[in-house]
Amino acid sequence: LLQRIGYTVSAFSSVHDALAAIRADPHRFDAVITDTNMPGMSGVDLAQQVAQLRPDLPVVLVSGRSERSHDELAALGVHHHLDKPFGAHELADVLHRALSRPAGAARAPRQDCT
Repeated sequence: LLQRIGYTVSAFSSVHDALAAIRADPHRFDAVITDTNMPGMSGVDLAQQVAQLRPDLPVVLVSGRSERSHDELAALGVHHHLDKPFGAHELADVLHRALSRPAGAARAPRQDCT
């Protein structure tokens, strides 16, 4: 879906592989989309790891139901939250918001995500 709307996507079958790729080149990615529940590490844990590597890298957390408040998630490194089920429009909208930079930002989004 993301490729069809013009994004370059790097998909990983393991959260550890995704984190290794981010560690290897933190500026390669413009956003991270992760699920709350994944084998080996939660999406919130991944967001915290990403925040340590690159605090400005937007993280979108996808979940069936979040028990944490928006402020609590933001403190943990989650910039945007998307509840399941969602459609293509909602995904595109949240990713667009995640990639939006404040006026005068140093670099324009490349539209890469993981």
